Amino acid sequence: MARYQIPQDPRRPNPGPAAGADVQPKAPIPWRWLGLGVLVTIIGIAASIGLLNAFLVREPLPVTPINPTVLVLTAPA
Repeated sequence: MARYQIPQDPRRPNPGPAAGADVQPKAPIPWRWLGLGVLVTIIGIAASIGLLNAFLVREPLPVTPINPTVLVLTAPA
């Protein structure tokens, strides 16, 4: 009696150790993109701290006091 074998996947040039085995190779960690992401995050945090420091630490602008204006509202007769 003939035995059925699962055909090789044409999308995979190098099949696994045995046809039909559920063995998937580990994908390498993309160190370049991970490092760039960490670098951009650190630069963004430093820039936002610098901007907050520039806006919150400076002296307030001099302002002259405003004289209050009194409005008297009367109903028509």
